[in-house]
Amino acid sequence: MSYLSELKNFIGYCNDFYNKQYGIYPIATSEVIAGAITKYINTSYILGIDVQFDSIDRERVRAIIEGFEPNPIPSFATPELIDMCSPNPKN
Repeated sequence: MSYLSELKNFIGYCNDFYNKQYGIYPIATSEVIAGAITKYINTSYILGIDVQFDSIDRERVRAIIEGFEPNPIPSFATPELIDMCSPNPKN
C-alpha cells in the first residue's frame, strides 16, 4: 500500500474515533484532526519516529488534539489535508 493510501486510511481512522460529528469519542473537528495529524507526522519525521498508522499513532494524535482545543484550524493544516479529513472529501 502506498504512503498516501496509508495516510488517507489513517485520517479516516482518526476521524472515526475523534470527529465531533460522528466519532466514537467526539472531541475535534476535521480541521483540528488534520492539523494534529500534520503536526504528529512532521514531529515524528524530525525525531526519527517510525509512524505505523496504528492505534499508538492514533493515541498520539489524540494527545495533540487535546492541546489544540479550542483553536479551530491549526496554522500548519494545509487545505488539501483539511479536505482529506472532511467527511466528504473532494478527492
